[in-house]
Amino acid sequence: MDGRLSSTLTYFDLTKTNISTRTGIPNVFDVNGEVQNQGVEVDLSGALTDHWRLIGTFSYIDSEITKDRDESGDLGNQGNRLVNVPRYMGSLWTAYEFGDLGWPGLTAGAGAFFVGQREGDNANTFQLPGYGRVDLALGYSRPIGPTKVSVQLNVENLLDKEYFASTFNRNNIAPGAPRTFLGQIRVEF
Repeated sequence: MDGRLSSTLTYFDLTKTNISTRTGIPNVFDVNGEVQNQGVEVDLSGALTDHWRLIGTFSYIDSEITKDRDESGDLGNQGNRLVNVPRYMGSLWTAYEFGDLGWPGLTAGAGAFFVGQREGDNANTFQLPGYGRVDLALGYSRPIGPTKVSVQLNVENLLDKEYFASTFNRNNIAPGAPRTFLGQIRVEF
């Protein structure tokens, strides 16, 4: 497509140390745990036409707790998946600039975000279901003298999907935000 699209493929193998672990004393933790995350991420971005842009991502993450202990000093959650880390997630965003249709400065966009099932705790005793969310954006930008004024309205979670955003344990599960409207005015000079 004449160099208008680009993509990247990334492999990662990351080890995070100093993860909090239980000590056997209620609400007291030590920082001697370790987690290994391996995976791949694919990104695609560019212009399909002079006015139509596209951005897409997909990732696969194999997450494993490699060092942990429970309250008695045993191995604890070693070998389990880390809480809140989905195996799969991705997004696709597209935006169109309407200048060629007689509305210069007007841009509309839509995006979909997908998050796979995640473990609800480090003991892997329950899972949060995967979810998808759709967002929209509408913006207008216009030069006024030497300054540029931009106005944008975003709608996050357009379909008002109920989902769980994250968790720490069975007693601490955060719901996703309901349909949310955000506005922005920006003046560049």
